[in-house]
Amino acid sequence: MMTGAGAARPLASRARSVAMAAGVVLAGVLVAWGAFVLAGRRGAPAASSGERSIAVLPFENASGDQENEYFGDGMADELITALNKVPGLRVAARTSAFAFKGKSADIRDIGKKLSVGTVLEGSVRRAGKRLRVNARLVDVSSGYQLWSDEYQRDETDVFQVQDELTRAIVAALQIHLTASGGAAIAKRGTANLDAYNLYLQGRFFYEKRSEDGLVRAAQYFEQAIKLDSGFAAAYAGLAESYGLLGSFGFRAPLEMYPKAKPAALRALALDSTLAEGHTALGFINLFYDFAYDSGYQQLTRAIELNPQYAPARLFRSWYFMAVGKREEAVQEIDRARTIDPLSLIINTRYGTMLYFARHYDSATVQLRYTLELDPGYGLAHMQLSRAYLAQNRCADALREASVGGVGAGNYEGANVGYAAAKCGDTVLARRELQQRLAMAEQHYVPADVIARLYAGLGEKSKALDWLDRAYRQDTWSLMLLQVEPMYDNLRSEPRFQALVKKMRLP
Repeated sequence: MMTGAGAARPLASRARSVAMAAGVVLAGVLVAWGAFVLAGRRGAPAASSGERSIAVLPFENASGDQENEYFGDGMADELITALNKVPGLRVAARTSAFAFKGKSADIRDIGKKLSVGTVLEGSVRRAGKRLRVNARLVDVSSGYQLWSDEYQRDETDVFQVQDELTRAIVAALQIHLTASGGAAIAKRGTANLDAYNLYLQGRFFYEKRSEDGLVRAAQYFEQAIKLDSGFAAAYAGLAESYGLLGSFGFRAPLEMYPKAKPAALRALALDSTLAEGHTALGFINLFYDFAYDSGYQQLTRAIELNPQYAPARLFRSWYFMAVGKREEAVQEIDRARTIDPLSLIINTRYGTMLYFARHYDSATVQLRYTLELDPGYGLAHMQLSRAYLAQNRCADALREASVGGVGAGNYEGANVGYAAAKCGDTVLARRELQQRLAMAEQHYVPADVIARLYAGLGEKSKALDWLDRAYRQDTWSLMLLQVEPMYDNLRSEPRFQALVKKMRLP
């Protein structure tokens, strides 16, 4: 398990306040939205699809104290989770809604970018043991407030209060969530407020997708599990953090994945209906075990449980690409992008799938769009360099690879050297190669990064040697052998074909 002095300590009062505020705001939001439903039943004009969709923005921290920043994020998380369970209501994904955090954006622009008809926004102010929450539900097309309210509460134990409020509102609106109609909207994974607060912070750092972010996320999830060993979602988060540390090349797969799998299995043993747990296990089946069918089944089950869970579709697109179903891979990642339209990783990987499908022009357009969302997103620069290279745009490819700045451990770590080799700058290509070889003597570097550098230089035998080493390292990207353009000059080699068979690829 990962531990560290820098990990945050439990903050019970903060978690209590988040849960209380989310509960009472949810009641108001459901009443406001319920008016649309009831109006329709009375014979009023049917609400448009936009009116039955909502984005929950992070609540502004009005306290002036950065330590209270998690109030707003935690409230949004609570409300998104709860509202996702309301039949007939489409809720914008957390990643996309949170893209507007700290920005002064027009409500109409937010609605257009997220394809929603209503937006919930508000603020949280905490002073001593008192909490004041202001919330507003705004119609995107008109800009008018549909509902607003202010809540002032003391900090009390509130998980039970939130569930009771939710049930009462659901009963009042006659929205049946289950056959019995008696279930709470949000199925809570823990009754331990401190553990839940740590889980929220783990999710916050997980979304960063950086080495430091994933390490810190794992630390928070581990601490949550220590406080509540039955917290299924925390185990799923831990499995996902370990898995990405290995797949991004920040840690050796042989070190990370064996820790990730038990965590995913434990999550599902505790809660077999948890979409995040099935997603985590599907990811491990696919990226570590190379058990393609099992990975597909787990990811499909996750989507059945929560069709709006974009990460499951993201990873299932990798399955389709690995088994050679290129167009299905593109369609699947496009579905993920529809659910989470402002996610940087999903937009980037949409470009990646277009690249593997050899739609290079479309890949270039998509990756440029991603960089409009965040010009500093290194992964998109690195992927764009590959698309440019496939179009024989050498200067553009080298520029984007250099700007990207992604470390040598990442899958895109060979981009600069490979582009230099293919564009005739063998001096730069060999310098990049020597740097990676030196790094590999000191710490983990995915062997396929070095294999691609040798392939670019035309040294096929050495490239195949390093691909064999990558196989021994359980390097996930070997499942892309059949579709990776960088290996085109190796495809006719018997050793390459033998490796394809070892990977059980079609």
